[in-house]
Amino acid sequence: MKLQDKIRIAIADDHEILRTGLIRIFETEAMFEIDIEAMDGVELVDKISKASTKPDICILDIRMPKMNGYEALKTIKQSWPDIKVIILTISHTEYTILKTLNDGASACLPKDINTIELIEAVKHVYKNGIYLTDFDARLLSSSILEKKKKIKLSRNEITYLNFACTSLTHKEIAKEMGVSDRTIDSYRDALCDKLDLKNRIELAVFAIESGIRQVAGLKY
Repeated sequence: MKLQDKIRIAIADDHEILRTGLIRIFETEAMFEIDIEAMDGVELVDKISKASTKPDICILDIRMPKMNGYEALKTIKQSWPDIKVIILTISHTEYTILKTLNDGASACLPKDINTIELIEAVKHVYKNGIYLTDFDARLLSSSILEKKKKIKLSRNEITYLNFACTSLTHKEIAKEMGVSDRTIDSYRDALCDKLDLKNRIELAVFAIESGIRQVAGLKY
């Protein structure tokens, strides 16, 4: 990176206070320039598509209305593969880390990351393409292929996880999904095995914490 160059950044987070805080952090460093800010993935993608100069790096939250971080990440990497994406999320879980990195993110960072590490992570991504926290590195070193296999979820399993967060009984979920009660039980059991969880309550907590709760767009 030449000294006169700026790292052009786009930020998407539905919490205005958090967006403003991030902008202020990056404004303290002369090498950064905030080109775009958005409250969700739809607004972000629209602004990127209209921008004459595309951002170098997009910093995305996972939990956003209209288009969440998972969906925005895929859209950005499909439309503008040269744009690097950093996920900054409260849901810094095994699932979120492996899924977002597998889908093309350059980093997945927890929202409680300190300012110094955040700035260094953005610089590192700009120069080298990827940044791993110590937790990420330990996770990936413990057989990434097996981890990916473990957390590969089917569309039906994701739909079930959304319903698991509701007050519907398994019989009612079966009716909504158009399958038998036994099939719903099989989804639950398979998910508990894949995710090393014990019951529907733990599955619901996982769905909320990982951001999966929003993927199917269910309004219960």
